[in-house]
Amino acid sequence: MNCLRSFVLCSVLFTCLSVSAATRKEYVEQTSFHAVTSQLDAGGTLYFYISSKSFIQAMENHYELLKKLISQDLQLAPAERQNAFQILKFVRNICHNSGLGVVDGAGVSAIKISKDLYRTRMYIHRKTSDGDGIIWSLMGMKSEKLELLKSIPADTVYCDGLVFKPYLFWKWLKDQNVDAKSVVVAGRLRKIDEFFKVRQVDLDRFLQCFEGHFGFVITADFKKRMTLPLLAGGDVQQLDFALYMKVKDHYAFRAMSRLIPQFAVKAKNEGVISLGLPPLLPHLKPVVVQRDNYLFIATNEYTVDKIVNTMKGKNPRLVDKEDYKSLLKSMPEDGNGFEFFSRRFITIFGDIFRRALTHRMAGNLIGDLEKSFSLDYLAIWQVTDHGILMTMNTNMDPAALLIFKTMIMPAGFNIGMLLPTLLKEHDRRRSIQQVSNLRETGMALKMYAMAHGDSFPVESGSKGLAELTSNSKKYISPDKLLDRDGRQICYIGGFKETSDKDIPLAFERPGVETQQVRVLFVDGRVEVLHAERPLDSAAKVIMVLNNLYKYPEDVLKKLNGVAMELDAVMK
Repeated sequence: MNCLRSFVLCSVLFTCLSVSAATRKEYVEQTSFHAVTSQLDAGGTLYFYISSKSFIQAMENHYELLKKLISQDLQLAPAERQNAFQILKFVRNICHNSGLGVVDGAGVSAIKISKDLYRTRMYIHRKTSDGDGIIWSLMGMKSEKLELLKSIPADTVYCDGLVFKPYLFWKWLKDQNVDAKSVVVAGRLRKIDEFFKVRQVDLDRFLQCFEGHFGFVITADFKKRMTLPLLAGGDVQQLDFALYMKVKDHYAFRAMSRLIPQFAVKAKNEGVISLGLPPLLPHLKPVVVQRDNYLFIATNEYTVDKIVNTMKGKNPRLVDKEDYKSLLKSMPEDGNGFEFFSRRFITIFGDIFRRALTHRMAGNLIGDLEKSFSLDYLAIWQVTDHGILMTMNTNMDPAALLIFKTMIMPAGFNIGMLLPTLLKEHDRRRSIQQVSNLRETGMALKMYAMAHGDSFPVESGSKGLAELTSNSKKYISPDKLLDRDGRQICYIGGFKETSDKDIPLAFERPGVETQQVRVLFVDGRVEVLHAERPLDSAAKVIMVLNNLYKYPEDVLKKLNGVAMELDAVMK
């Protein structure tokens, strides 16, 4: 009996376990885990996988919820409701047909591959049986040689390159509204078409000019320097940028002058369009340039020539530098895009902000960020048959970077909170210093007048100021004759100590965005001159002063003449 009972219990237990196992197997959800993780590095400092099925389902649920909201809850007129439905359908078409719907998982890993070198891999997997979608063809269907990397100058601090087909994207975008039939979207797309037609540019042909290779470069020239208005004296390495695209012919270049006629200025050199924008910095002279089969939009023609000469092998290349080569270990040779970042970029910006703020607390915070983000990296991404793989080599552990970013958020928040106050304090200090310098200049001029029969220096501009700093009789230090931005102040010569007290002797050099100027008068007082419009020339400063003090005709004539001379020199 006991044996029979044991046999029955064992049979029942075996049956229950079998049913349980079968039940569990029925509910096991198949994911892309193995497909994704096969592309990642196990055993490193970071390993992460996520299935996108729930995310895709959530998007679909939100779509149904918005449809219900529009149809039942929102108080809309029939025409407005119809427009809302059409726009919603257009957005859904974009999401569904873009290729996002076939993504079924993604993962990230990071592992140390040598001393001070980490490799990060990120992989997005797709189900090929469900169709492609636009995002899988915009960047090209297969990897290719990254020829643009050979055009990157050696002094580059940031660059990226991408295979992208603008005409394919534009055509696809219009197709998404064929089914949605949104009047609003159709109107927006029609306005883009009309913008080009009014300027006699064929949009389709314009977009078809671009072969699909785009590059962007920021260089920090080792030899050239630039002066920024906010810096507390001195200068920094000159930063230039260029966006360039491979083109089939000259149609896109010729179209640019018609697309932006208000800025386009014909240049001396053939194949160059100067963009007549306000000169915010001396080296910024934006141009559109066609060189061989590349179209450039750059800060100046010098940067374009540098890239072209690099392409031809005449200039040093980034790919030949040791700090770049150190990032190449186990990197793919082919790809659909790349990105490079140098720690020099952080150093230059840290220098700019530290000197612009001139505040110890801000300087310490920026210094800490500089040390912590002393980052170099090279990333290459590839489109494969089953997804997109990004491989990145960096000198810092990506996992530690993620943790550190959460730790430095309070520091970043403090900088953000302090920045307006620090800028105001910095501007206030510079203003006080400028007023002090002008007063000292006034005292120096009076001492000069006492030794020269009550007459101030006759020459205007730098020649007159040089009389105050000559070796024979030095009345003032040369650095006191500079304005807040380190430029020599404007001096008006030829007056005497007995002249009208409201006649200006010196003032800050005017600028493009200057709406207030500090002025030194004959009697030694310093006042701040305010204007509703920018005081971008000495002539405008004199005009505003004349509105206030109504100078005699002969005095005004002399002031205007000197102002014209000063403006000619400043240009």
